[in-house]
Amino acid sequence: MGRFSSVDGSRSTAAATGKTALRTLSDDSFGIALAYTIDGSRTPGEPLRHTGSSALVVVSVPHGRTMFHANLGLTRNHVERRNAKVYALAVERLGERGADVGVEVFGQSGEPAWIGTGARYAIEAEKLWVDFSLAVQGGGSHARQATIGLKVAF
Repeated sequence: MGRFSSVDGSRSTAAATGKTALRTLSDDSFGIALAYTIDGSRTPGEPLRHTGSSALVVVSVPHGRTMFHANLGLTRNHVERRNAKVYALAVERLGERGADVGVEVFGQSGEPAWIGTGARYAIEAEKLWVDFSLAVQGGGSHARQATIGLKVAF
């Protein structure tokens, strides 16, 4: 779950995301998962409105302490009534003391790709993590994205 607000307070966005394993990832075998999101947006004085949904197939392949990920899926913008294909390719290095780092290229059809990097730290192994990421969009865009997150496994 997440909630985001614009700098000037003119818009708030909320999202619920999840991931379900379809084939369990192991140290020596690839995994497949389904990732999904539903989100909404509101302006001051207005109710929260469903604005988007997405579903992606995620394939993860281990190679020692390095992990390769490929995501492919669809997203639906309910406000603009349009669909887009989404993708991500990532390489992740799993740290020995709970700190992991990674880089990725991601985006959606019809828009310039993003390149990002991030780190994650396991506060409690296999149960609780904090993370952050930074990304920039190519194609002459000056768009930037920074995230800070908390992940709980149950």
